[in-house]
Amino acid sequence: MESPIKVNWKRKRRIVEDKANAALILQYSNAVPFRYKFGKFMCAYCPSVCANVNEVRIHSVTHGKPNVFENPEVRNSFPLRVDITDLSCNICDKSIDTLKHLKEHLTTEHAKHVNPEYGDGVIPFVLTGKEYKCVHCGVAVENSMSLFVHMNKHYQSYVCYTCGKGFSGKHKLRAHQMSHESGQFACTKCELVFSNRTAKNRHTSIAHGPKERYRCPVCDIHFDSYHTRLRHLDRAHGQKAEYRWAIDNKVKWKPKRKYNDQRDNAAIIIECSNVVPFRWKRGAFTCAYCCLTFGDFKGLKDHFIEHPNKIEAMRLARTIDNIKVDISGLKCELCSDSIKDLDALRDHLISVHNKPINKEAGLGLMPFLLEGKEYLCTHCDERFELFTKLNTHINNHYPNNICFQCGKVFSAAHRLKAHLVIHEEQNGEQYKCTKCEQVFATRVHRSNHIALTHGPEYRYRCPYCNDSFKRYADRNKHLKQSHGKKIEYACHLCSAVFAMCNQRTKHIKQVHIRHKQFLCTFCPYKFVTGAQLRNHMIKHIGERKYQCEICKKAYARLKTLREHMRIHNNDKRFVCEYCNNAYVQKCSLQSHIRTHHPNSESLKKKK
Repeated sequence: MESPIKVNWKRKRRIVEDKANAALILQYSNAVPFRYKFGKFMCAYCPSVCANVNEVRIHSVTHGKPNVFENPEVRNSFPLRVDITDLSCNICDKSIDTLKHLKEHLTTEHAKHVNPEYGDGVIPFVLTGKEYKCVHCGVAVENSMSLFVHMNKHYQSYVCYTCGKGFSGKHKLRAHQMSHESGQFACTKCELVFSNRTAKNRHTSIAHGPKERYRCPVCDIHFDSYHTRLRHLDRAHGQKAEYRWAIDNKVKWKPKRKYNDQRDNAAIIIECSNVVPFRWKRGAFTCAYCCLTFGDFKGLKDHFIEHPNKIEAMRLARTIDNIKVDISGLKCELCSDSIKDLDALRDHLISVHNKPINKEAGLGLMPFLLEGKEYLCTHCDERFELFTKLNTHINNHYPNNICFQCGKVFSAAHRLKAHLVIHEEQNGEQYKCTKCEQVFATRVHRSNHIALTHGPEYRYRCPYCNDSFKRYADRNKHLKQSHGKKIEYACHLCSAVFAMCNQRTKHIKQVHIRHKQFLCTFCPYKFVTGAQLRNHMIKHIGERKYQCEICKKAYARLKTLREHMRIHNNDKRFVCEYCNNAYVQKCSLQSHIRTHHPNSESLKKKK
């Protein structure tokens, strides 16, 4: 008799156990699964689109309790999003606070096997109230999309190996990793080539996507811009609010958010004037309608003519930020009248052309004057040679966001968010570099280290042809030879000219201001810069760590050691111009001239 064959069972994958737990939670509770796609709530069982989670709950009742994982779109975006508002057990109708208590209740009261060693397979939300709050940490956010992004912090099942960010779903990680891809990504519909896939996809959507993408929900007419559709809804159907499409094929209107009024104001001003909207990205002027970048604003202004539909600038603009616009030569395009500033233009459009601009809301625009060699602030007449400096200065005039720790003001929320990182408490936590073994006390120090040590080798990019260079000086040389652009920073107090802005600043401090604020603690010497003081302190406390390998003499400065090595190398570089005698050191040459050519020194001074 043959012995029975032994079967070695293979342990199920973790995701299978997670799905089993998720199936139990959905079957024995009133938790409602849903999907969120393209800014819309969708049923997890079918393709129906709903206006909010409440309608998803009502609609889901029609499906009963089928296996939600039969839908391939749900399987590919695992784990599930579920709404647990008023959570209760379906078996005994007992109200339960959290998913953790629900699992304990199902295990102890109803003998349902929920595997505690694995995850829930679901991400819980409470979306039927007036506020959007995280069920784990209680953090309140502005909208549902921000809450979905926030949940990645609590469900870091998938981690990016490049930057260390965590994500709750594999599809989110896959979409994020596209931002790290580099190389040559050519557009399939034109000849443009991009450095990463994300930029290529954005270009394809904007430049080659459907032209009439905005559909009227009442009569199904399509329009090429959002503003045109709003105008059609107002004139043809008497509707002035934005809409959300509901499952019963009727229009459900949602009140405008707070910042919509100022965005409407911005759209009217852009459409009815000659202002030029733009973006500032990575040290270059970027078109507000496409992804093309320009080294100077004149090139962008010439390119602006290629985009006749002005309202499309609203698509790429940040939702709650003011749009940057150039108001040089401002005028109304409806009557060709010249206008002084945006406030005067607003009053003109209201009184003369009856435009529906809301005076109580902001303009939604940030004005700049970008003509000429210098950039002029439109609020205080201060001048800047670099747009970066003006862009930072403008925070003082638009204090929309204030840091609660140091009181600094910022014109945009994303600027404040980037600033708040410097105030993070250490709490003994250490931040390890993802590319080497170094550990840092703060996230800012780690980010600076990664950018400088592990960042791209060719970090200086040409704003005209997108070539990259290792050194700042190499890029300046390329700009001069290839594009005829000579970057110079002239001192306004003398005729000196410098290749870098910080060199000019250093020159003004040392030569013209001469404010010696750095004091030596060992002697009465004072210095203009900290570098001069550090160089001086070597005399007092400098360690002689630079040693000559031949005679074993040691020096505190590397420069002094190099000068000493000329003696051993017999490097007689200092030659007398009168008798051609050569010397190793300059002091030896000067002593020779004083001894053998006493009259030459006075002649040299006269020259």
